[in-house]
Amino acid sequence: MEFAPAEGMQQISQGIFEMSGIPAGRYSVRMSGNGSEQIAHAEVDLKQDGQDLDELKGEPAGRVKLSVKLPKEGPPPQQINAGLQDDQHRMVAFNQLDANGEATFEDLAAGKYGIYLFVPGKTYSVARLTSGATQISGHEFNLLPGTLQEWSVSLAEGKTKIEGFVKRGGKAASGVMVVLVPKDPEIHQDMFRRDQSDLDGSFALPDVVPGSYTVVAVEDAWGFDWSKPTLLARYAEHGQALTIGELIQGAVHLPEPVEVQPR
Repeated sequence: MEFAPAEGMQQISQGIFEMSGIPAGRYSVRMSGNGSEQIAHAEVDLKQDGQDLDELKGEPAGRVKLSVKLPKEGPPPQQINAGLQDDQHRMVAFNQLDANGEATFEDLAAGKYGIYLFVPGKTYSVARLTSGATQISGHEFNLLPGTLQEWSVSLAEGKTKIEGFVKRGGKAASGVMVVLVPKDPEIHQDMFRRDQSDLDGSFALPDVVPGSYTVVAVEDAWGFDWSKPTLLARYAEHGQALTIGELIQGAVHLPEPVEVQPR
């Protein structure tokens, strides 16, 4: 959650403000000073009535400008939205691209962000980010305090569906979570795909973009944090590897069933 000067806030004295009616919980505190500079960003836990927030450190806000390049296939969609997700996997900014495929995000705290694109009827993943001579594979970047970063965003479209079967001890296994794990998963979070096996053990992973992957099947693992490399390595070691090329479209059938791994 986030709050800034608004209703319920009153100034007690110079530089001291009071807010009321806020339930206990964890908040992102943001206070603005003179001009466009952001003077405070902090995460705080509100636990009691009358709690003081007297250790906020000032820090100028940053800005990000995105220029999105769609794959060269047909007319561009009429509406594309871009979102920024922070390192806590929270969508903290959202904007619609203009007619030139650009969007600007203002007033951002320093930190790591991931770029996500939302297009009606299509699935895209960010293949790479380019800014001058800097090129990043994946969709994440680090924003420094008070900086303006301009990124050219290259996309890959998911046109492949991976189909296969899950087995446990040679028999079809239903209700098992199947995960498509991309290479370098820490920087390709938007390329994960998940499904649950049906009664006959079958599964389908749609909208897969080109890249290298490992397919794993894990028992009772829906609550796992698949962004943790150490956790992924344990299962990927016994998964089924495959590569989806740039020209592959439609259904791809795995030649061997995916063996269920215990949680």
